[in-house]
Order: sequence, then structure tokens, then C-alpha cells
Amino acid sequence: NGLFYAEALYGRGTAHFRLFRFGRALADFEQIGQQFSDSAVAEQAEFKRAMSLYWMGRDEDALGVCRQFSQDRPESELLPDVLYWLGKSNFNRAEFAAAEADFISFHDRFETHHLADDSLLWAARSAARQKEYLRAIEILARMFKAYPDSDKMAEGRFAQADAFVELANYSAAILIYDEIINKYPDSGLLGA
Repeated sequence: NGLFYAEALYGRGTAHFRLFRFGRALADFEQIGQQFSDSAVAEQAEFKRAMSLYWMGRDEDALGVCRQFSQDRPESELLPDVLYWLGKSNFNRAEFAAAEADFISFHDRFETHHLADDSLLWAARSAARQKEYLRAIEILARMFKAYPDSDKMAEGRFAQADAFVELANYSAAILIYDEIINKYPDSGLLGA
């Protein structure tokens, strides 16, 4: 009946999504948006609609849905996931200035989120891809100070060393590489 129709559509759309039937999933998620925009599953359906579009190769449409989501639902519990995805999407499309801005914005809004340290790492990577190595080093220093127990510390230190190499400050890079070898021997970065 009407009371459970939106939830049933969402369940079916999610099942299609998990089975890689993104076109069918998209149809269910769009129907929720059109008929049940005030339902309890409307926000989740809108985000999954964007992900369906993305997996169908319609990146620009997915970006549009996520941008609209961030404007229309600024208090949503899913907003951090949406903003983080926007940053990753921009990075993957080599839109490094936009990615950096997205990740910095994410961090500034959600400093206690479990992806906050990761957002600074990606912001630094985005700065480095723009050849803004000093800015990358500064962003990473911000990460180290704010999240000293982060599980991304070894990756961050490695990225910082790479930035120092690009600036021809080899002695600083060597000190960091030595620190990684001694402090993070299980990080998987030793070969690099």
C-alpha cells in the first residue's frame, strides 16, 4: 500500500544497484524522488540515484545530482558522503583545484567525521597535482597536528616527502623517508 510503497521501491532499487542493474535502480530511485520526496528514504534514494548515474557512465549527471543535494539538504546525515564523493570525483577527473576546495570544505564542516583526516590528505594530493607543493606541505602539517593518531599518518608523511622532493629539498625528504621506515614498517610504503 501507499504507506510502504516508497520503502519497497527503495529496497528494490537497492537490490538492483547491488546486482549492477543501474538502469533499473535509477528508475526506482527517480520514482521515489518524484512521488515520495518527503518520505524517510528520499535522501538515501537521491544519493543512490547519483551513484547509479555514476556507474552508468553519466558522470556529469551524477555530479549535478550531488551538487543539488548539497544545496537542498544542508542538514542531511548523508551530506558528508556526498561532499566527499564530489571531491573524489573531481580528483579522478583531474579537476584538482575543485577537488582541493571540496576536500577543504569537507574538513572545515566535518572536522570530527571519520573521513576528516582523509579529506586533508586528498586536499594535499590535489594541491600537489597543481604543483602547489608548499600548500600541500601546509595542508599535511594541518592534518598531522589535528589528527596525530590517524591511520593515514604514513601516507601523509610519504606525500609530504614527495612534495619536498619536488621542491628539491632532498634532506627534508630523506628524514621523512627514514621516519616512515622506522616508525611505520607495516605501512606497505617501504618498497616505494
